[in-house]
Amino acid sequence: MTEPAEITAPLPGGRGLSGTLEPFKVLRHRGFRRLWIGLTTSTSGTSLRILAASILIFQQTHSAAWVGALNFLGFLPIVFLSLVGGLVVDRRGSRSVLVWAQSFSMCVSGSLAFLAAVHRATPLILCSAVFLLGCSYFFTKPAAQSLIPVLVPPDVLTEAIGVNGLQFTLGLVFGPITAALLLAFFGFASAFAIDACTFGVLLLVALSMPRKGTFPHADRLDPQLHPAARPARTGQIREALRFVSRDRLLLILLLGIVSGTAGIEMVKTLMPVFVVQSLDLSPSTSGYLIAIFGFGTLIGIAGVPRAVAALGSRKATAFALVLLGGSMTAFSLSRSLWLAPVLMLGGVGHMLSFTVMTSKFFRLVPIPLRGRVLAVHALSFLGVSPFTALGAGLLARAAGVVTAGAVTGGIAAGGGVAVWLLLGRLATRKVPGARPGGRLDETI
Repeated sequence: MTEPAEITAPLPGGRGLSGTLEPFKVLRHRGFRRLWIGLTTSTSGTSLRILAASILIFQQTHSAAWVGALNFLGFLPIVFLSLVGGLVVDRRGSRSVLVWAQSFSMCVSGSLAFLAAVHRATPLILCSAVFLLGCSYFFTKPAAQSLIPVLVPPDVLTEAIGVNGLQFTLGLVFGPITAALLLAFFGFASAFAIDACTFGVLLLVALSMPRKGTFPHADRLDPQLHPAARPARTGQIREALRFVSRDRLLLILLLGIVSGTAGIEMVKTLMPVFVVQSLDLSPSTSGYLIAIFGFGTLIGIAGVPRAVAALGSRKATAFALVLLGGSMTAFSLSRSLWLAPVLMLGGVGHMLSFTVMTSKFFRLVPIPLRGRVLAVHALSFLGVSPFTALGAGLLARAAGVVTAGAVTGGIAAGGGVAVWLLLGRLATRKVPGARPGGRLDETI
């Protein structure tokens, strides 16, 4: 399951329809539009594949622990590849890394489709394939990110970052729905084959990009496109860790992000187990339920400016985390589909809390440290995801999926309460752009 990892600022937007659509004008830039379409297609394929693999491994083993282990291995590469991937991109260039990563991913996913078609996709093969594809993703991610500044002018970079983050939300909607339909009518091999094709789409996008020097903004960031650029030294990550560890406000925001990451395990890991064991339905139904959560995240993105304006950042963050945790707990305790709409509320809470906390995190970090500190930020949710997934699977096996879902939802709600109390103890802190005399709600 994909995470909304790329959203580093809420989508800008004013009042009315024109203000809401303003950020999407960045799609007028041809190169960025192609990259966004390729990434959105690939992300939808990733959501499709992870759900299909989770359902298949659960049908083979009837064990929630295996489902947790599968998701653990899918996210595990972030622990040791989050910095390596960026270093390789710095040295080899974004286009080259993107081409090789998509070629490799297409081969792995295509092989998995063949093995599923001949009924040889065993649990070990599934776990191995998901792990290899996870490794490839953490080379794709920095390569795609580093291309954005050379595809759009500086004055629309913020909008480009926001619209880029939307791909993960759309993938969370389209991927699970497609998986449910494919599994219902065609089987697992078709799902993995479609996933391989989505890598091919992004590969074609990468191949269509010039090798060097002819991007409209080629003097920005990418060393392959601008030979005078040099990779940053990697030993300076300790400086970023020291900066974060000494800043109580950043630590509180990281606490909120970690608790929110744990809160979505019902959607990210446990849903196929839940629909079988608690709702007595076909596991493919989990695709539709995850899509409901995805629709909620779309609403959450649109509601960020209004929520912050009405409540302030502190109240909006705490409320959103409690909404996420309460919704996940309520759904986990349900015994029918009548409570499925609460998943949409959970999606609203997840996206609202994550976007507000991430945008504040971004603003509080000085520019010279921003890249390294944001790598620490990424580890706070992508880095803990393999362990929350494994823990949720083991807890579901030991105490039942209902208990596991309620516990992970409770962690998110508890995180919201903790963030509210801890932020209330901090003095008002100014950040760039805050109004003179501003309240804590305006400056957290």
